[in-house]
Amino acid sequence: MSPDKPFASESKQFHDQGCVFPVPVMGIDEAADHRRRLEEAEAVHGPMHYLTKPYLVFKSAAEIARHPTLLDAVESVLGPNILLWDSAYVVKEAGDPRYVSWHQDLTYWGLDSDEMVTAWVALSPSRSAPKTSQRPASPFNGAPRNSSTPCTTPLDSHPG
Repeated sequence: MSPDKPFASESKQFHDQGCVFPVPVMGIDEAADHRRRLEEAEAVHGPMHYLTKPYLVFKSAAEIARHPTLLDAVESVLGPNILLWDSAYVVKEAGDPRYVSWHQDLTYWGLDSDEMVTAWVALSPSRSAPKTSQRPASPFNGAPRNSSTPCTTPLDSHPG
């Protein structure tokens, strides 16, 4: 972890409340550049919304996943042994009435540990109502994902 980015208070907040929001990961210009690159890729290859593991084929996604500030924040919670399990673009334009409801990824990923975090990195100004995930994992029941509960956004590229 970089000595100038200790994230001690964020780590405590995560362990006490189950989420941290916002954590500035990159500046507005850097985020705008990643968004521009995403939009250029979509113009050529089609929508990337929810396509899994884009960091394997798209340099911008790999750069975001390996961003030193993001990794410092994750390390403050999990320690230095970090594995990227998956990533995806969740594209939601301003004014779009859709939302990602509060959910627990762990319950349907089939992992054998609950030592995980999900980092949402905004590539444009965003807002969210943080909600704790400090409750025991619920069994996955295949219920429809149409809850009216707002999503959790633990890590943000810049306040918005």
